Amino acid sequence: MPPDVARDTSSKVIGISVFNPPSKITRGEVRVKAAITNAGAVYIGYRSDVKAGTSSTKDGYPLYAGQEITFRILDLAEFRLIADAEDQKIFWIIP
Repeated sequence: MPPDVARDTSSKVIGISVFNPPSKITRGEVRVKAAITNAGAVYIGYRSDVKAGTSSTKDGYPLYAGQEITFRILDLAEFRLIADAEDQKIFWIIP
């Protein structure tokens, strides 16, 4: 979807700390893409205690370099990202 019709679009370099993308939108479809230059994985979760590849039941859904996922979410305030290494870039768009 072209950015000119998106309600929210941005990018961020994240690391091993949980990140909650800021948005004025409370619910809807979200597309997240990991940068093709990433060396590690980015994990998507819905709780502040999401983990990154620890074999815990709290591990998020992994995205590796260049991968993307689109999904619907009821509460974007609960949307979280974390990486298994520092300096991993992600992009998101909320159409």
